[in-house]
Amino acid sequence: MIKTTGGRMLQSDTVHRAGESIELDVDTQDAGDGQLAAVAIGPKGDAVPVEIIANRNRTFTLKLLTSRGGRYLVNVYFNGSHIPNSPFKVRVCNPEAIWAEVRA
Repeated sequence: MIKTTGGRMLQSDTVHRAGESIELDVDTQDAGDGQLAAVAIGPKGDAVPVEIIANRNRTFTLKLLTSRGGRYLVNVYFNGSHIPNSPFKVRVCNPEAIWAEVRA
């Protein structure tokens, strides 16, 4: 069994800022031997790299660095199959594009 814990990527109601690192922790301790892989698809359908950092005890931290606003899909695989809840949907905004109208 594979578990995902912590990480802001799991907070589906969160809008992330372009240029920030978005993380997800994956625990494969109970899954047996295998290989973890991840690929993200950006707002324009382009592949976006996902850094996979091996921690202790067969746990991993995935880091997605976004470059522009839009919706990203983060596909996480173990032995070629999606892990539970994958793909993860990530919403990103451009900080420069946010504005508010204030009326007195």
